[in-house]
Amino acid sequence: GAVRAGVVRPLARTRWVRAFVHFVRHPLVAAALYVGGLYAWHLPDLYDAALLDARIHLLEHAWFFLTALVFWSVVIDPVPFRGTLSYGARLPYLLVLGAAQNTVLGGILSFSSRLLYTAYEQVPVFDLDRVTDQRVGGAIMWVVGDFVFLAAASVAFFLWLAEEEEMQKRRERIASRQ
Repeated sequence: GAVRAGVVRPLARTRWVRAFVHFVRHPLVAAALYVGGLYAWHLPDLYDAALLDARIHLLEHAWFFLTALVFWSVVIDPVPFRGTLSYGARLPYLLVLGAAQNTVLGGILSFSSRLLYTAYEQVPVFDLDRVTDQRVGGAIMWVVGDFVFLAAASVAFFLWLAEEEEMQKRRERIASRQ
């Protein structure tokens, strides 16, 4: 209530905030921030730094959270915004920029024969050797991540079909009046 009325609304009405939000919610910008950040944070030096320094770890997760909000705001209609893509265009966005990149990164982690992140030598892990732990983490990232993208793509597909069906009915009603 009060925070939204006193802070969020006036801020959202400023031209530069609206321009910034419009820019980052462009599908290619949103995907570049999300996917680029995900891959950058999985580079060994950055990943190790985040594991060993709580402040960097917090920054990493803040980046993941904020860019995920922007990425998903393109396909989910968050009030007061609308998704910036049609239902049909959401399919390649979710399948190529979402699931495919997730599969690649998860695959790299799952099939690596060597430990990619040396910081794991200094932190406790479960009763697994370090490479197996990395592989399990990659597999979880791959399977669970792809499930989320595929579920969202399925919803977009059925919404697209319903929208197309409604448009066809509208065209038929108009044609029958003529």
